[in-house]
Amino acid sequence: MTASRLTFDDLELRFDREQEGTYRVVVTSSDGPATTGTFSRPFTDEELHAFVQRVGLVRSRSANPDRDEEMRAFGARLFDAVMTDRVGALYEAAQSRADAKDDRGMRLTLRLSGAPELMRLPWELMYRHPRFIAQSERTPLVRTLDLPSAHKPPPLTGPLRILGIISHPSGYAQLDSERERRNLEEALGPLLRSGRAELTWLERATIAELEQRIAQPDEVHVLHYIGHGAYDEKTDAGILVLETPQGRADDVSGQRLGTMLQDERSLRLVVLNSCEGARTSIVDPFSGVATRLLEFDIPAVVGMQFEITDAAAIAFSRSLYTGIANGASIDAAIGPARRAIDAAASSSEIGTPVLFLRSKETRLFDGAAPVGKETGRDVPPAPSPPAPRPDGGGAGSGGSGGGSPPHEVTPPAPSPPVVRPSPDGGGTSQPVPGAVRALWALIAVLAVAVFAFFASLVAQNVFGVDVPWIPGTGSSQVTPSDDAPPDQAPTEGTVPDVAGSAVDFAMSALRDAGFDNVAVEYVDSAQTGNTVVATDPPAGTTLGFDQLVTVQISNGFG
Repeated sequence: MTASRLTFDDLELRFDREQEGTYRVVVTSSDGPATTGTFSRPFTDEELHAFVQRVGLVRSRSANPDRDEEMRAFGARLFDAVMTDRVGALYEAAQSRADAKDDRGMRLTLRLSGAPELMRLPWELMYRHPRFIAQSERTPLVRTLDLPSAHKPPPLTGPLRILGIISHPSGYAQLDSERERRNLEEALGPLLRSGRAELTWLERATIAELEQRIAQPDEVHVLHYIGHGAYDEKTDAGILVLETPQGRADDVSGQRLGTMLQDERSLRLVVLNSCEGARTSIVDPFSGVATRLLEFDIPAVVGMQFEITDAAAIAFSRSLYTGIANGASIDAAIGPARRAIDAAASSSEIGTPVLFLRSKETRLFDGAAPVGKETGRDVPPAPSPPAPRPDGGGAGSGGSGGGSPPHEVTPPAPSPPVVRPSPDGGGTSQPVPGAVRALWALIAVLAVAVFAFFASLVAQNVFGVDVPWIPGTGSSQVTPSDDAPPDQAPTEGTVPDVAGSAVDFAMSALRDAGFDNVAVEYVDSAQTGNTVVATDPPAGTTLGFDQLVTVQISNGFG
């Protein structure tokens, strides 16, 4: 079963702070069951920092031969701290139901709006013997926040269009731009050669040039950033280090970047190959670059919580973009991408990428990228060279991506001209132009059509023959369509009554009723946790489909 054909049950864990180091966990499965539990951090800040220094930093990984065992032990402690008592029982039951069907998986969604400090835990390393949960395509792990639903996935009618940005301002450790460019082109090589993806580069990594590029009429589906990232402790916000026109550093916050990208509706994914792209404040869950972009309607963002090597970045990008181009949802594509890291680099990097989702809509596009013209190159094809002249001059014989040696190309023999007899019968005249031949063919078709029409009239009026294509006969009646004209399509509907139902059922009911702009709000209520208390506007209200509907969900406190 390929990842593109998997559908997922959802097990959502919502964390809300109760007291220092202790959190209430509200767990809901997509088929309705819910429960609550308590989570206590299994590591001190000092232990977490020491772990990141040993395992998360590239320069430290080779010096620790037991890092795989340490990662498994760390991930097991994190898993055991979450999956206790009723929470663990609900997890086991949901996992068993998903395992019973070949075409289903179980997505583990962590909702961390109520506990932003938990964003800094490497959840992607949760381990349950014998595997890391997030490494399997059947058990993806994603992070999300309290935001309205994402836009419906658009069809992918052409190649997956990726805009690459490499930033290397003065004053920072210099990146090898050409190597970074080759790395991504190598990762995308098969997709580029098949015409299923297009990769273009921003000439300069300035915010002004980015604005000019996204203002162009062609679509951009993915933004792939390579460069430096940082976390500004003074403003408590994440930044990307872009460039000024003079080549100096320009600290661009997630707020500023999101403002620039907010109207690019075709943009469905941002990949931040930079340090601390996944980091957020312990107070504001939207302070990081990745999470701030979610606020600006980007459906999915991948950030890095540790350093990542070139080999790991290439393997991850190749697998991730191939899965998306094949029609896989982003959560289904990221599991195999982690395995690709393990195969190409080391298992210590599988937890580096972090997937943030705006909502439960995980399919970025409706369908797969069609196969285009085979290019035979690892980079977007250049304009075709001039055809070789018979005398051997003209274009050079440079090779292309396959590495084949230059070879002589024999020009095809010219086709003989089409000739017709001359008017005086003596020999032939010049070839008839194609446009003239087409005109005579059109005249002949029209003559036949006119003759057939008048013959049909005679048959109907003289001989009483019922001719289907003549207006007024019984068989020519057109069955009225039940579909309203496009300009009469309904623009409003009635808010359905979803009180007391599970969250997923309520969201589906609202979407089926035509409402796509849906937000979620947790409220104090004695009603069973994670069930719907009411909607705002209330059920029965007639409302435009473009208006916001807020689903109020019980947090279990009354």
